[in-house]
Amino acid sequence: MKKKEINNQCIVEGCVNEKHQGGFMGDICVPCYNMITTGKIGNSTNFVAKLKEQNELLKSLLRNATIKIESRKAAEAADEVLTEFLYDVDMLRVTSNLAKNLGIYEDEIYRES
Repeated sequence: MKKKEINNQCIVEGCVNEKHQGGFMGDICVPCYNMITTGKIGNSTNFVAKLKEQNELLKSLLRNATIKIESRKAAEAADEVLTEFLYDVDMLRVTSNLAKNLGIYEDEIYRES
């Protein structure tokens, strides 16, 4: 990479602004200075804009990971409910078969309750 001429070009990595093209705050051009001091990133190829892009990408990845975790938790909870339901169905089937084997029929069970 070519070394920047500190006396002529903005010293911010990736910035190509030169002093004869606009305002400077010392060795930093005004657009870079504003991005650094305000945090508001305009259209740029300098390192500040690249950091913003990387930050947005990381936030997106984090959101997606959080959604996957929440989805997994919801699926596990649904599996637990389904397992309990199937257990209850099995117990009902066992109880019904036991009642039939003992000669007790559903209509008699319902009359007694």
